[in-house]
Amino acid sequence: MEFDFPDVKGTGITKLLPQCPDAIDIISKLLIYNHNHRLSATQALKHPYFKELREADRMVQENNFQGGGSSAAPTPSQMSKMFRMTQKAHESMSVNSKSMSKISDNVSDGSFNN
Repeated sequence: MEFDFPDVKGTGITKLLPQCPDAIDIISKLLIYNHNHRLSATQALKHPYFKELREADRMVQENNFQGGGSSAAPTPSQMSKMFRMTQKAHESMSVNSKSMSKISDNVSDGSFNN
């Protein structure tokens, strides 16, 4: 099946997320139309954009919170580092969520172009 979409001039994703190069990269790779060239979910999770979340998860796994095991509790220093990483990831996702809302608005009115 062939589609013939009209060319629409947009603002470009870089203009909407200038402070988030990793977000621009992953969004661009997830929006590739050809599924053979598009990023898979597994590949997306390995992208640098999610590095802080992977590190926080690794720390949790190392401290055995999820398994309910009997390993020693993390030190206050480790807890502080995990909190900062989680807080930073949350702030980053909040900023990117607002930017994604702008992208959604542009897509809705037909002005999105990468």
